[in-house]
Amino acid sequence: MDAYTNHYVELSSRLRSAQAFCEFLASGGRVWDQADGAAWRDVTAETVQRELRKVRALETLRRQLYPDVAAEDGSPFRH
Repeated sequence: MDAYTNHYVELSSRLRSAQAFCEFLASGGRVWDQADGAAWRDVTAETVQRELRKVRALETLRRQLYPDVAAEDGSPFRH
């Protein structure tokens, strides 16, 4: 594959990964964090917001960089 295709595939893979993580969280997944020596705390709400921003940014970037490529499901790069 050429560099154009490789970058598109990489970007699409990052997007699918972020979307899958959002789906996991939406289905009840939890994220916990523990600062040095502190008690564990649920950071799911913050993580959901951060991941949704990431998904939107990746979608926008892919649309801007690859406007000529068909929608993800019909992509000629998908194997």
